[in-house]
Amino acid sequence: MNRILGLITFKMTRKPPIVATALFSLMLIASWAYGQKTRTLSDVLQTGLKNNFDIRIERNEAQINTNNNTYGNAGFYPTLEADGSALGNIEHMHQVYGNGAPEFQQNNVNGSDVVAGVELDWTVFNGFLMFANKRNLNMLDRIGMLNFKSQVEESSSQIIDAYYNIVLQQQQVKVYKESLKISGIKLDIAKTKFDIGAGSRLDYLQSKVDLNTDSASLINQIALVKKAKKSLNYLIGEKDTSDYDVADTILLAPTVLLNGLQSLALQQNETILAADARRQSYLAQIDIAKSGLYPSVILSSRYNYGNAVEAAGPTLLNQYNGLNYFGTIRWNLVEGGTVRTAIKNAKVNEDIADIIYQDSVESVDRQIGISYENYAANLSLVNLLKDNMKFAIENLDIATESYRLGKISLIDYRTAQLTYVSSISSLVNAVYASKNSEVNLMYLSGQINKEAQ
Repeated sequence: MNRILGLITFKMTRKPPIVATALFSLMLIASWAYGQKTRTLSDVLQTGLKNNFDIRIERNEAQINTNNNTYGNAGFYPTLEADGSALGNIEHMHQVYGNGAPEFQQNNVNGSDVVAGVELDWTVFNGFLMFANKRNLNMLDRIGMLNFKSQVEESSSQIIDAYYNIVLQQQQVKVYKESLKISGIKLDIAKTKFDIGAGSRLDYLQSKVDLNTDSASLINQIALVKKAKKSLNYLIGEKDTSDYDVADTILLAPTVLLNGLQSLALQQNETILAADARRQSYLAQIDIAKSGLYPSVILSSRYNYGNAVEAAGPTLLNQYNGLNYFGTIRWNLVEGGTVRTAIKNAKVNEDIADIIYQDSVESVDRQIGISYENYAANLSLVNLLKDNMKFAIENLDIATESYRLGKISLIDYRTAQLTYVSSISSLVNAVYASKNSEVNLMYLSGQINKEAQ
């Protein structure tokens, strides 16, 4: 919050030394856990891109689509198959010939027959199915990559939010520490008054209660910091339980302008781009269905080898080998209307995909509008709370001195203290909310990588 709180400078009169020191330390928002490793946003994002479970899943699914996107899967290449068989037999033979040759009869005649071949089949035309298949595979590959990029952006947005949530919670720790310091000042004053007979024991005891209450709030807030760190660790896929620190500031970018965000979203938002790729995929599937209306032409060639051996009989050896080649035309002339039904269904799916695309565009546009309104409101709130904190600091300064002089009650002083703490806490929350809105706008318009930088 150097950029926000650092701009808040005040000229205060008669500031108590302890309060001045406390306020100065808050303005610096220094790290509250000294000696710990500091992790930058860039560092956790790089770790998250490697380890985040959702990103790893989408990366592998995208790789499957890339693996499938080949000309072979589309049907462009021929197929080459080899086959063979071997047969052995023991036969009882009895042969009578019509040419007057002597009759032949013998039992337990051994024989063998070996046949092998290699066949090449190449579909050279199938109603342009192979071209439609390749276009569809291209689109499925693109969809997989866009889904992966979308997951990267979504996870990056979550990691950024989780990171700044830790910054927010640590700043709240500083707020509660300041409150604890003020309660310590109040207790010192109440004890001094009680010791000299100028104050009641009731005020003294109540000051102790207030100090313990603020101590409990600080303990609970430190627990929230640890909880926030566990959430970030999960998002970046780390099991390391060692503690660490994060940046001590939330820097807001220069004011984001609404003009141009919608057009950028059309060009860069991965959800919109993926919806458009699905439209293109369904257009290819229409052509896939239409291919059933055309004949298929297949060119084939086969090399055969055979070797048959008989231990007895007129033919003791029959051996052959040679190359055959031929062409085949297949045309499904009567198919019960299944092809036309498939074409109609493919067109309906394409229409559904077009509706989904239009819905994606409208949805992202609406989200950008809502997010921008939140962003503008949060920035206005930050500016308002800057002034409010100025008044709260001055009010606490006056209340501290007035309570010391006995001009106001302990209740009035506690009220001024809580107002001061609330004003700072509200400002810290408003800065975080502004950053959250800013990150969401970058995510919706496909610019989340800028935030990461």
